[in-house]
Amino acid sequence: MITDIIEKILNEGDSYVELPANSRNLTICQKEFSEHNLKEIPSGYIEFLKEANGLSWKGIEFYGTSEFSNDSEEESIMSLLEANKDFELRDEKILLGQSEEEEYVYNSCDKKYEIIDSVTEEKIESYNSFEDLFTDLMEEILSSLEDEEEYEEDEEELDFYDEEE
Repeated sequence: MITDIIEKILNEGDSYVELPANSRNLTICQKEFSEHNLKEIPSGYIEFLKEANGLSWKGIEFYGTSEFSNDSEEESIMSLLEANKDFELRDEKILLGQSEEEEYVYNSCDKKYEIIDSVTEEKIESYNSFEDLFTDLMEEILSSLEDEEEYEEDEEELDFYDEEE
């Protein structure tokens, strides 16, 4: 399912998806997490990294095993390690990604993936798997893009009829 959504995102454009992480990337990242006394990277997110070692699309970022930059953006996307070294909730959560208003985390106490408000740190939504969080989040955006396209097509059709009269 994650692979299908990544393909849709790539087809939409304005996205940056890093090549999949290999076993060496993952081993190094997990070792660095351990050296910094951070929680273990959850297996569901490791599966995502094997599909895309970081992603940036429509203001949403998911961190990879190393820093990467989108050619069309001036800023680079920090690595999973860098994102978590200064993360205030790192004693109980792992920061996996973010948008302007939300943070996407793994709650190691509850063993759940969560969307939390980036200001209040209140839980917005909870998921049993990373795939569920990712699918829900991305499908919502893809759906809104389809709605926009349909609206624009309806507008063009109305303009056509107005011109005929």
